Amino acid sequence: MAKIASNKINLKVVFNDKDQLTGKIKTRSILVKDINAQANDDDIYSMADTLAKMQKYELKEILKLEHSVLEV
Repeated sequence: MAKIASNKINLKVVFNDKDQLTGKIKTRSILVKDINAQANDDDIYSMADTLAKMQKYELKEILKLEHSVLEV
């Protein structure tokens, strides 16, 4: 049976950036790596919300990325 060697949590906050000249929407993002695995979803959301409030771009989505590495 496979065993989990490590768990990693990353946070990606994605924004819409509308080009003033063409009107096209580009996406921009912030990636925060190696978040404490003990952090609950509310804490992670709060961190993402705080980051979003410091940006001039419109918030598009918040992604919690969980990675598990299996022992070989």
